[in-house]
Amino acid sequence: MTRWKIFWMSITICTIFLVYALNKGFILSKNKYLWPAIIFFIGEYISLGLAHRFASYNHQITKNPISFLGQLNVKGKSNVKSAVLFIGFSISYGGIVFLLANLISTMYPNNVYLIIISYVLLGVVVAVIMMTLIPIDVSRILHLFATAFWLGLYLGANIAIVNFLFYIQQFNITIPSYYLVACGFHIISAIIYLIAYFTHNRASLFQKIWIFASNISLLFTIDLFARLL
Repeated sequence: MTRWKIFWMSITICTIFLVYALNKGFILSKNKYLWPAIIFFIGEYISLGLAHRFASYNHQITKNPISFLGQLNVKGKSNVKSAVLFIGFSISYGGIVFLLANLISTMYPNNVYLIIISYVLLGVVVAVIMMTLIPIDVSRILHLFATAFWLGLYLGANIAIVNFLFYIQQFNITIPSYYLVACGFHIISAIIYLIAYFTHNRASLFQKIWIFASNISLLFTIDLFARLL
């Protein structure tokens, strides 16, 4: 095993322990989860905008994946400023996912189904962080592996959440339709992005739509679970 692989494996293990330890010690009241999530959402797009502004190459939103902004070098030119700013994106997005996971695990400690979902969501946080800490120009395979985990884990978690929402409606609990629409928007956009990626047909554009859809889904789901309590 090379030194780089040992290094990244060590970082991954440390990140896992840090995220799960933070989840155990982090507690908010149910009505204080949404606003931090909204702040993270705003910070996420500010970070992306600044990373785009300071990129050392002509980043084309519809043609280049966002991971290009996190590259350390592009065609021999340093892209460190953009890469550092790109970290703000992963922290912000990961922060929203973490808030949802923490809300579920803290407020629904006796629901095994939801606890499993919360741990999957924490896995998403780890994947997003590792996707950023392993730039695509350093290790394309590990970067894509982390990105695949991000997409797959959150897609699975969102499908499980939608299934839960349909299930609880039999107990006369009304779920506003726009919550289900938001989750459906994310699921459909994720599937379309996957198809576009493997067919090499406007994948970068559909990636942006998928990320936006996942953000909207996260914000609505945080609001919903806080209201269900």
